[in-house]
Amino acid sequence: MQVLFRGAELLLYKSIPTILTRMRIDKYLNKNLLVAAPTLEDPIFEHSVVFLHEHSSDGALGIIINQPLSLKLKKILNHLGINTNIPEVAEHEVLMGGPVGQENGFVLHHDPKNNNELTINSSKEILELLSNKQANSPFLITLGYSSWQSGQLENELMNDNWFIAPYNDQILFDLPYEQRWYAAGELIGIDFNNFSGVSGHA
Repeated sequence: MQVLFRGAELLLYKSIPTILTRMRIDKYLNKNLLVAAPTLEDPIFEHSVVFLHEHSSDGALGIIINQPLSLKLKKILNHLGINTNIPEVAEHEVLMGGPVGQENGFVLHHDPKNNNELTINSSKEILELLSNKQANSPFLITLGYSSWQSGQLENELMNDNWFIAPYNDQILFDLPYEQRWYAAGELIGIDFNNFSGVSGHA
């Protein structure tokens, strides 16, 4: 297994530099949740919830927050030569963040160096902090990310493939993964149990 965490910088892929700008324009959907519509039949995004990290005229980038892999964080830490004696860190589940760059790891967390803003980090440094419990905020870790070209997400929204919900820390970090899609729908007044073909949840 090869998992890449780069230097001490935020994830900045050369192939998508303009997507990861710090734009804050009202018509864009930065720091919101994309909630898959029940009618979205896609092997990757069906019933998914995506934290939309960046959205601009150049496209969009986010990570899926409710698709756990059969992988624990300790395996990634061992691969990177990082030790931890904290069980909750070692046994932290790794998620599938999307179909792109699945050989790369990403950490979603509140950054105390940036007014506690939610950010995605791909540095080895953040894992070292987490392994020693020096980063006290909750986090999730994924392999891979999700991206949309310019205009692609807008078209998918017009085709009713996605709902938009405000991000919620409980959904991002606390709820069991199988409940996150339902809970994200409830944030915007949608009960997915009322849709035919959707199994209920406890």
